[in-house]
Amino acid sequence: MNIKAFGSMTKNLQGLFWTAFWLKKLALLLILCCSVDAFADDTAILTKIEQAGSAPKTLSATFRQMKVVKATGSKIHLEGTLYFVAPDKMAQHYTNANEALIINGKQFYMVRSGKKLLFDTDKNPPMRSLRNTLLYCLQGKLRTLAADNDAELTVAEDAKGYTITLTARKKAVRGYQTIVLRYSKTNNLLMTMEMNEFSGNSTIYTMSDYKTNGQIDAAKFNIPK
Repeated sequence: MNIKAFGSMTKNLQGLFWTAFWLKKLALLLILCCSVDAFADDTAILTKIEQAGSAPKTLSATFRQMKVVKATGSKIHLEGTLYFVAPDKMAQHYTNANEALIINGKQFYMVRSGKKLLFDTDKNPPMRSLRNTLLYCLQGKLRTLAADNDAELTVAEDAKGYTITLTARKKAVRGYQTIVLRYSKTNNLLMTMEMNEFSGNSTIYTMSDYKTNGQIDAAKFNIPK
């Protein structure tokens, strides 16, 4: 190979190298731009949901609840009415079971299979976590919920609504491995909530017939003596 031919080949190789180099840079730039756009879209969706959830001073809805027990494979179907008064009062009154769930400030009252349970959430971290989870999901405070529980948060959108998934970064004996939330595009309010425990048990809520800023009897949130 003469010197002239060698120089020409070297020049061509350098040209190919720089072409590949800049193509790679361009591809990375496009990926980065897409990631930034996706992040911006997710942020806008989460902000929209939080604004919708924080707007009503009162809220009521019909709910259906399904509990799935992993050990037996049984499914328990319940239903009733959900009541909420901002910022920290929530009650689930059941129409087909001797059960109840009432959050009134720091107090958390439950009736499960006829057994009455009352917790001070200041002194009971697991129940405080459950209290906040229920209130934050209803109010759309999903970024706060993810931060408080060290959970990864993902957002998906389709023609009818938004699906928000919170996934725990660390495995635990108790608590929720994933929480999958579905919000309506019509009013940005919570439609379904699927809570999957580390134990394998799960609870799914479906909400409908929302009424906002109506009068709600304060007795709905009374903690029985």
